[in-house]
Amino acid sequence: MGKETAAVILAAGKGVRMVSRKAKALHPLCGMPLLGHLLRTVSRCEPGRTLVVVGYQADEVRAAFSDWEVEFVLQEEQRGTGHALMQVERYLADHGGEIMVLPVDTPLLKPYTLQGLMREHREKGAAASVLTSFRSDPSGYGRVIRRQDGSVEKIVEDKDATAEQAAVKEINAGVYCFASSVLFSALKEIKDDNVQKELYLTDVIEEATKRSEKVVALEADAEEVLGINDRVELARAEKVLREEINRSWMLRGVTLIDPETTYIDCEAQIGEDTVIHPGCHIGGTTVLGKGCTVMPGAVVTDSRVGQGARLGPYCIVHGICLPYGGEVGAFETKKNALQP
Repeated sequence: MGKETAAVILAAGKGVRMVSRKAKALHPLCGMPLLGHLLRTVSRCEPGRTLVVVGYQADEVRAAFSDWEVEFVLQEEQRGTGHALMQVERYLADHGGEIMVLPVDTPLLKPYTLQGLMREHREKGAAASVLTSFRSDPSGYGRVIRRQDGSVEKIVEDKDATAEQAAVKEINAGVYCFASSVLFSALKEIKDDNVQKELYLTDVIEEATKRSEKVVALEADAEEVLGINDRVELARAEKVLREEINRSWMLRGVTLIDPETTYIDCEAQIGEDTVIHPGCHIGGTTVLGKGCTVMPGAVVTDSRVGQGARLGPYCIVHGICLPYGGEVGAFETKKNALQP
């Protein structure tokens, strides 16, 4: 992205379809809250500033990410994605570069995809750029409506779509890049005359095209832009990410006897030549040294395990430091018990 780009993550919503007392931004995915995944992805693109719009359980979200280099913007009343961006304007009043906008519920996004969208935006001299994808069942997603010449005309939310528009398979992934002057000017023109009586960020796209501003779209992999709206989709994302994590460790010299039943959190670290048997969970910030053996059913969280250590079948290890060549027996429970 570069220093001239500001990244804004929209994380104010409750996430009604999660059926939870917990804010959507805080729901864990492979050991990290959804917001953490977006922050990590964005940080790898090195923007000049990162802002997070919070609303529901704002204090809890701030507390969970108090050690991250981000600015929090409060949306006291949740009146839609457009309204959320309106709260950001005063923070970016002097920002003359681009603004990248991302929803908190797309944790599978990759840095190279965001960089590709930014590159497309700049090369085409666009005022607004949007990430899209195609789905056989686009239900629940905004539809990308194009003109006969293929250019983007507007984005219509699912609940506001006509039957003809609902049949469109190209969906809005909710990831945008805007010229800041166009974004904040267009936001002043959008209305809440829709089914949900909200101010939609998607309406900025239509406003830009009405002004004859250039709007471009970049297609992304459908799996990568999977939106997390309920726990079914959360489980689907967990499966995708877990497979990525397991494959990554195997390619770095870790043996997973049965990857399909091995659960490794995204912040865990594992040394080469370690062997992990089926049914194990390596969680939190655990670090396994080189050449360790983790027997079936072991659960290891937030621990430091020295080189060549052996963890017996169905043991539970939490918050310990197991020395070089150490061992935890079968069915044993060790919590904050061992010193290096």
